[in-house]
Amino acid sequence: MAQLPRSLFVTDDAKGEAFTDAPLRLPSLNFNLSAHHIYCLCMEALAIEPGNSFLDIGCGSGYIAAVASLLVGPTGRVCAWDLTAEIINFALFCMGRLPVTLPAPIEFDAHNVFLPYSKDPALKFDRIYCGAACPVQMVSYLHRLLAPRGVIVVPVEMELQKISAVGNIFCDTVISFVQFNQLVIPKQADLDKAYAAHPLHSFPPLAPSMTVEEKKNRLMLEKLASQGKLGANSAVMRAMLLLPRCHFVPEEEKADAYKSYPMCISRYGFNVSAQQIYTTCMELLDVHEGCTFLDIGCGCGYLTAVAGILVGRTGRVVGWDLNHEIVQFAHDNIASLPEPLGAELLQHMELSVHNCLLPTAPEVTFDRIYCGASCPKYLLYRLCLLLAPGGLLVGPVVNSLVRVRKHPRTQALEETRMFSVRFGQLVLPDPEEERAAYESVTAQALADWQGRRSRRQQQEQQGHHQHQPQQQVSGLPRCALCGRGAADACLNPCCHTTACVACAASLAACPACGAPVQRVVHAVCSTPV
Repeated sequence: MAQLPRSLFVTDDAKGEAFTDAPLRLPSLNFNLSAHHIYCLCMEALAIEPGNSFLDIGCGSGYIAAVASLLVGPTGRVCAWDLTAEIINFALFCMGRLPVTLPAPIEFDAHNVFLPYSKDPALKFDRIYCGAACPVQMVSYLHRLLAPRGVIVVPVEMELQKISAVGNIFCDTVISFVQFNQLVIPKQADLDKAYAAHPLHSFPPLAPSMTVEEKKNRLMLEKLASQGKLGANSAVMRAMLLLPRCHFVPEEEKADAYKSYPMCISRYGFNVSAQQIYTTCMELLDVHEGCTFLDIGCGCGYLTAVAGILVGRTGRVVGWDLNHEIVQFAHDNIASLPEPLGAELLQHMELSVHNCLLPTAPEVTFDRIYCGASCPKYLLYRLCLLLAPGGLLVGPVVNSLVRVRKHPRTQALEETRMFSVRFGQLVLPDPEEERAAYESVTAQALADWQGRRSRRQQQEQQGHHQHQPQQQVSGLPRCALCGRGAADACLNPCCHTTACVACAASLAACPACGAPVQRVVHAVCSTPV
């Protein structure tokens, strides 16, 4: 930036304010230059490297495009778009009076970023800067311009966001809070016409034998793929093509089954998420054959059925919801699918009434978990107890969609915020229900533990088990903390027995899984400590 004085990028009547760290209005051209610290913040966030391809959306006088040219070097590429030929001509005029030769020539063009670029519809960039605010519902149009591992810095509503592409998944981070003018959005008719002429993905032609509902489902998924929200050849796409949404809503709601917004199933009192949320979440979960999958808040059974196709006959799918009517509704929807699909899915699927925030036996874990309702931050650990080592969980936490990965060896949790969402809240169990569930799980865990201890003692007596006194105390494993006492304390709610009673009394979290310790029970005599 030191090589490019801002006074070279403004009209003559604004030169006196060129070096003021504040937005600068150029009224004759009807656009603003951002405050200098905003440009610095954005360029630092983009981390442009030599050889990168760069796009400046709303390039104005070309200042950011010129800075990017110096950063990408002679092996890089810089494109700059704005809406009118008048602004482009002024940018070219500014380039002509620069004191340095730019290593990467800038390709200026008058173009609306929401429309396909007719010169190269498949054009993608490593780094993108957007100089105007993008509405939330239009951000996906910018996603399609990002190369794999690409980064875009863009104002979304009042947030300056850094969006990173990881395959078909886009992760956003809020950098700052800003106020920009909004990008000009074409009319919907113009968008539809443009994307009909320049499809971003090619699909086989619609088969004449397809039903009307199958065609609607196919067109909905094609649109999502063209917007970068779904891989055109992904396993998720292929699974969803087999499951028209009309099979999962009541008769009175079928007219809205393929709309791009959430649906309220008023008969049962729950919502079906927008299709793009389901596609994004399933792409994030990376469900594969042989997985165990848990659908929390299975509702109509749609995502449960998608997971059933993805895990195959060697996997297992469990769906939980809060009342029998909803669970039966999901079961009936899946059973009504064309034969033999519905019957095959139900063979390796279990739908039941259960509150996910209530404890379960420690061995009940899943490779992949989707949560369809917002979880309070302080209760996220309870969902993670259900996650197998190496597993993935995707769901809303407060107002953000997060992805949680449990390390396969250490079981440490790695949490990644994806983007802002709005879901209904998980229903918290009442204290009496919670107490009864803890007692039931603890009793079962103690019974299993005592059974294992009894079998171990019998094996020792019969000589089938080599006794190792240096590792045990009174027939029990040594405490993982002090190494002296017996590990005879059962920790609630996780039910792990890794510490002695003396050490467990002061524990805030389980040393095995990290879950908060709410109660300690003596594993031998089953009494609270």
